[in-house]
Amino acid sequence: MVVTFLVGNGFDISCGLNTSYRSFYDWYLQQPSSSDPIRELKKSICNEYENWADFEIGLARYTKNFTIDTVDDFFEIYEDARKNIINFIRIQTENVDLNAISDKQFMDFKSGLISFYDELPPTENRLISNLLNHDNELVFRFISYNYSSILNNIISRVVKIPSASEMLNLSSRVKIEINPNIVNLHGTINEYPIIGVSEDLYIDNKEILNAPVFRDIMIKPESVNAVRQLWYEEATK
Repeated sequence: MVVTFLVGNGFDISCGLNTSYRSFYDWYLQQPSSSDPIRELKKSICNEYENWADFEIGLARYTKNFTIDTVDDFFEIYEDARKNIINFIRIQTENVDLNAISDKQFMDFKSGLISFYDELPPTENRLISNLLNHDNELVFRFISYNYSSILNNIISRVVKIPSASEMLNLSSRVKIEINPNIVNLHGTINEYPIIGVSEDLYIDNKEILNAPVFRDIMIKPESVNAVRQLWYEEATK
């Protein structure tokens, strides 16, 4: 049986990264603006803060301010925002010292994976327990929506740390494997980071969808195809 964990920004925040959109906005608004379109975007964020709760959706809706003739201004905004998001996450990542995490903490993490269903309500707990009892192999995999590599680095360490049962040489008929190859669904800060929305229904301005390369930049599945990666295919499997 394969158990796949879907990991979002809450994981990074729990690891000490201050990567909420609100934190990003506070930082981004302080960064130099190289053009009037970028300054206008920041005014929009300041004036309609709550509407930018999700930056990527906010950016998609902001397309209403552009036409195909002025789409280059949007591309300038997009690239500036993308660059700053990556820089912001890189700064946050550098503040996390994985060397400060003890082997015991990594061992506890691994033990927590193996017993992931323990804290579920009794009905779900029993259902999953019964499923696992009918299989002699258990593989853990991870799909990450984050741009940081914190999860990747942690898992690469965890696979080398024995769990509590392994430390005690407790035998088990179930073979357990943790797959260290994280599927980073939208890239990482070091590999094709993709900023955009999942589908074109978030784009308020349908006309701009016809602008050259717009879909490759703003629609995530098409962005993944454009950089010739198989992340969505791997995640689907």
